[in-house]
Amino acid sequence: MRSKFRTSLIAATTAAAMTLSMAPAAHAAKEPTTGVELNHPLTQTIGHRAMFDYADGEQGFQAMRDLRASMWDKNPPFKLRWIRPGGNRLEDFGPRLQDVARAFGYNTKEKYVNAVKYDHGLSIIAVQRSVEASAKWGHERPYNNTCTLPAKQCADEHSATINGVGAMQNIYRIRGGSQSMRNIVLNNWGGTKEYDSLVRHNGNWYAGGKDDQNGHLFQLLNPVNTYMGFGVAQVDGTGTYAANSLNDKPTGVKSYPRGLQSKTIYRAAMPHERPTGIIKEQPKPAPSNPSPSKPAPNKPAPNKPTPNNPTQPNPWDSIKTPEDLKAVGYVVLVIFVLGLIATLLEKIAPDVFKF
Repeated sequence: MRSKFRTSLIAATTAAAMTLSMAPAAHAAKEPTTGVELNHPLTQTIGHRAMFDYADGEQGFQAMRDLRASMWDKNPPFKLRWIRPGGNRLEDFGPRLQDVARAFGYNTKEKYVNAVKYDHGLSIIAVQRSVEASAKWGHERPYNNTCTLPAKQCADEHSATINGVGAMQNIYRIRGGSQSMRNIVLNNWGGTKEYDSLVRHNGNWYAGGKDDQNGHLFQLLNPVNTYMGFGVAQVDGTGTYAANSLNDKPTGVKSYPRGLQSKTIYRAAMPHERPTGIIKEQPKPAPSNPSPSKPAPNKPAPNKPTPNNPTQPNPWDSIKTPEDLKAVGYVVLVIFVLGLIATLLEKIAPDVFKF
């Protein structure tokens, strides 16, 4: 008896353990619109209504090409510590931009400008990061304790990936009015202030403060960054933000929807925030599609009879489903069978039916 009980207990325990191990867990998800990894369950996110056009990134890309061409001609101080292509150790390159470009195989202005390829996926990431920057400004992503990555990686901007490829970003907030992506690239990230800072610091990357930094310009010019994307998003209630994603490898994304979109974009909730999860969208009827419950002015409602011709009730109107029709069929069949039986009995025993 004890052996049977012990066997049953072990079996029950094993079954319970298997049930627990097979229970669904909360998994990290991709943002439903952008497809960028959120590294959190969708239930732990907050949605923001945003307006954006992925194709704005192409305008930013062309501006970057123009910026690189002009900077090749200016040839400012530029110092880079990096691993040479095909090398295995850090080296110092410089002291000017053309020197660094040539060290990476770009011997002419055309080769240097054309070295960067437009990446659709990086532009999508830039839109995602623009929305996230509206909630948490800077180079860290919003996150909470449901993040599925190691703690140090949760806030890392490189964790915003598509097909496993992330990127570093330049971030910008548009204050007062609107700015084109081209203007942001040429007059803000690539403007006089950052150029002067690059010269002042003898070509070294520097991020000392608002009025003395050159990191945005430095990365746009950096020959290591051979894939780029750009994006801008107007986020309800917070403002308009732009981002530039840079990497030395592609995401593999070859296209995106074009045209202005208004979508709810999700990002991880922060510890002090209450998640919204997926917000149910309320579709708005098109203005040219009147409500079907309202008949046209010149046509009376079909169920409203005219005073001189009242509608007679139709018993078949009560039949609304296949089950109703089947029930009617059974009743008809029973009546038919009963009538057949009565006819047979009348022939067999006619005296019974005489009154």
